[in-house]
Amino acid sequence: MTVVGMRDIGISIVGAGNVALHLAEGLHDAGLRIDRIVARHMDSAARLAYRVGAQPSADLTDIDKNTGLVIIATTDASVKDVAAALPRIDGVVAHTSGSVPLDVLAEYHERAAVIYPLQTFSKDSYVNLSRVPFFTEATDIYSLDVADTVAGSFGGRVRHADSEIRAKLHIAGVFACNFPVYMFEMARRALAGVGLPLDIVRPLVDVTVDKAFGIGPMKAMTGPARRGDIATMEKQMSQLADPVEKAIYDLVSQAIYKEFNK
Repeated sequence: MTVVGMRDIGISIVGAGNVALHLAEGLHDAGLRIDRIVARHMDSAARLAYRVGAQPSADLTDIDKNTGLVIIATTDASVKDVAAALPRIDGVVAHTSGSVPLDVLAEYHERAAVIYPLQTFSKDSYVNLSRVPFFTEATDIYSLDVADTVAGSFGGRVRHADSEIRAKLHIAGVFACNFPVYMFEMARRALAGVGLPLDIVRPLVDVTVDKAFGIGPMKAMTGPARRGDIATMEKQMSQLADPVEKAIYDLVSQAIYKEFNK
């Protein structure tokens, strides 16, 4: 199937949150037809539907039986319930989760697929979808073709990944995205205590990221734990009043120290 062929297949999206917003707008920009946006709250569905020329609904049963593709772009915890409540359709039912197995959909729908973007999405932050790696899986050749075509419509590279691989990708995403963001918050608090903005460490972060991807994380590692500088580590820990921050500093520092002092 080609993107041109997909333009004749109606798409419905369940969800109106961060992932649903970016995917809906990306599909719309690619010229694909979005027929319906379904969300728990009608006002959320209406706002997104207006942006992509679709009909809004708060009722899953409004999705037409002839729909070519339903994309469940909800929270991971909601995918199973949505799949169970979704009417049987002639087309493909897909979810966008990295941690939810394909079997969760296949239990309820004959044609099932996964279209997983390895990216963090926020409604107020632009994402260039052509740079996002998409990972697909499906129950059958036709469904995989649909998933590949939809993922490919964003302009980036599409790879096949089963549920086990996606689970690892999801864990990697947490380590690479969620944890560092929390570390940024810890840095912000430390800087705020002396009247400095978080942006002061932006050059440091930019160079660190470039080095980590250029020469590898371990070769890019610097700092007191890397050097085995116990005195500096203990001094810095003594400056942390929050017990959670102190524990995080200690645990991560010990892990780094052991890597370089085996």
